[in-house]
Amino acid sequence: MPLLVHNFVTFGFSIKHDLFDGGRREAAVREARSEVRSAEVAVDKLQSEIEVQVQGTCDRIDELRQIVEVAGQVVEVSNGGGQAH
Repeated sequence: MPLLVHNFVTFGFSIKHDLFDGGRREAAVREARSEVRSAEVAVDKLQSEIEVQVQGTCDRIDELRQIVEVAGQVVEVSNGGGQAH
């Protein structure tokens, strides 16, 4: 019989603990979910910013390649590359 009384008291304590602590835990869970959503938004924003930067860098590389190509053609023409010997 003492074993049953001990288990009942422990079980009763667990329920009491859950009832009184449930509000704080629920608030903590809501806050954690809100922080996760904020972090996801921040990650999405950062990813978009990085994509824009990468695209801008790729565009700049293409521009520089074209400039190098034109400069090479200018050098070729100025060295008489277009003339027959």
